Amino acid sequence: MATYSPISCRSTRISALSWRRRDSMNSSAGASSVRRLIAAVRAAPSGPRPPRRAILRHCVALLLGHAACSAAMLPIFPLQAGLGAFEPHLGPILLALLYAIATVSSCFAPIVVQKLGTNFTVTISHLVTTIFVGVHLYPKWYILLPSYAMLGACATPSFLARTSHVNVSATSLALVCVDPEDPDETRRECLLRRLNRGIKLAEDIGLAFGCVIASILVRLTDLVPPSSTVNSDVGDICGAEYCSEETYFYNESLYVPTVTWGTSKVLVSIWLGLAVLGLSISCAFLDSRMQEPQASQDRTTARSILKSVKCAFQDPKLQLAAPLTLFIGLEQGFIYADFVEAYVVCALGGVATVTLSFLSLAVLQALAAVTLSMLLRHIKRYFVVGK
Repeated sequence: MATYSPISCRSTRISALSWRRRDSMNSSAGASSVRRLIAAVRAAPSGPRPPRRAILRHCVALLLGHAACSAAMLPIFPLQAGLGAFEPHLGPILLALLYAIATVSSCFAPIVVQKLGTNFTVTISHLVTTIFVGVHLYPKWYILLPSYAMLGACATPSFLARTSHVNVSATSLALVCVDPEDPDETRRECLLRRLNRGIKLAEDIGLAFGCVIASILVRLTDLVPPSSTVNSDVGDICGAEYCSEETYFYNESLYVPTVTWGTSKVLVSIWLGLAVLGLSISCAFLDSRMQEPQASQDRTTARSILKSVKCAFQDPKLQLAAPLTLFIGLEQGFIYADFVEAYVVCALGGVATVTLSFLSLAVLQALAAVTLSMLLRHIKRYFVVGK
């Protein structure tokens, strides 16, 4: 009893409690790491694990194929929707049809990807892109309408297949490049973010490359003068006061080609070559082992997909995201059609200004794709979205 001290007893109890708390935290962290490792192994492709070189070759093929098809397809949208370069009578109606079909087919796109597989889905989408670009060599409305509808039907399955490839590639790289006993479970998330930025960067670089080709070719060939498309009495009314219906009412003979037939044929031929290149890369270098494992119970039906869509609209967070995505779609449609027609073609004139405008857009988007993750470390997300 002479050696008893309340202070020393209290310190002993506190020390014991801190050691127990520390052991509990270490055990929970270890259990969480083990659970994430098991989930990553289950998400990895079944069968023999592909080597690192094969995974990197698969990622490069996916990025190059997407960049080549984007360079062939994306420059056509503003030229047709805002300028009517291929079919002046339809204008943005073709692009509206494309996205309407894509909206309807998005509900059934997971079933298509499950039935065909991710590699076959990507290959078919690149084949459809090649056909879509090729039909612009003979731009008649009865040929363009089915091609735009076909491309819209393939848009969502192609997006889902690319997303699946990105997920599988990130998981495979995380397992190959890191020791399975490594406690750093954020490796896969880091690789996933980098691959997603790579996909977006490849798309922007493809758009920029396609616009560069169009801009150079348009400047080297003869064009229809901008003054021949709009009468001088009404051509000065641009910007917010521009009204295409009033312009067409003033002169009914405004449906003249904005690009000469020879220039259009050469330009579409180059884009067709890029689309064939993207299709060839996808057919030759996509690895069949890089696919998500699917059990029999993972197969979804049309009823389950419609039920998941209904549940998604009942989620409060997704309900708040719906107006944002709707605004993004309206903004893109305005830029492709009305903005290009009223602020670019009317004010600046010609095909060259459209290609240069979207070249600038692609370069800035590519820069944002590279630096956005660094920006989000210092600025909150809703500030970036609000801008």
